[in-house]
Amino acid sequence: MTGLLDLWPWLTGMTTLVLLSAIFSGSEAALFSLDQSSRQKLRSMGAAGSQADRLLNAPDQLLSAILFWNLLINMTYFAIAAIVGDRLGAQTESGASHAMFFTIASLLVIIFFSEMLPKSLAVISP
Repeated sequence: MTGLLDLWPWLTGMTTLVLLSAIFSGSEAALFSLDQSSRQKLRSMGAAGSQADRLLNAPDQLLSAILFWNLLINMTYFAIAAIVGDRLGAQTESGASHAMFFTIASLLVIIFFSEMLPKSLAVISP
């Protein structure tokens, strides 16, 4: 238990990165699933809606920006996961199994909570 308490700043950072990645993934799915009537509604939602619609006028650039920042966030997440896994592996006698479990769990968390779930929700209700 002490090992996880020592790692809380890293785990907090990982949680923040998962949330940021989810925002980018959900935004990508939501923005690129809008039809013309949805874009018209978006324009009528004020300044933020109009800005989002203007961003969709250059879809290649928008997609490149979203994918770049999401990739950067995910790479940072995995770098931190490697640091945490290494520290878990060094802390106890059964550290190797804890490190392996943590690494696999980290992978599943980012796949489900920052890719699959946000995109599914965004497509259902863009």
